[in-house]
Amino acid sequence: MSMILEYPVNIFILTVVVIVVIGIMFHFRDQIMNICLFPPCEEDTKCDVKTAVVTETVNKDVLENYCKMCLAKNRNGDCKQDALCYVVNVKNVPSFNPSSVGPLNNCSIDCSKNVTSFFVQYNFLDKNITIEC
Repeated sequence: MSMILEYPVNIFILTVVVIVVIGIMFHFRDQIMNICLFPPCEEDTKCDVKTAVVTETVNKDVLENYCKMCLAKNRNGDCKQDALCYVVNVKNVPSFNPSSVGPLNNCSIDCSKNVTSFFVQYNFLDKNITIEC
């Protein structure tokens, strides 16, 4: 008599174990999916921003454009290191004062003198784009 019920009871126990394991996996699915088995993982990767040297006729729109592009290069502030995005050489003007264009939407200007070139860089601690001499 015990041999007749042994097989159905084993099937029932295995079914219950499988349902419990699937329930545990479903409950902890966010933690299970975020496990990184083979590096490089997305949060471990550093942004590899290459510095571009350009020559431009500079005005406020051009400065805002470079600030937006630098932020986009740094994954909108997700990069975990400082980066020099652009070296902008001023074209057709002997010198240019970046602070003379007024405040910008996407970045701060730390340059208050006449220059022939300036830098657009990303600071990861502030998650800010700065224009420096």
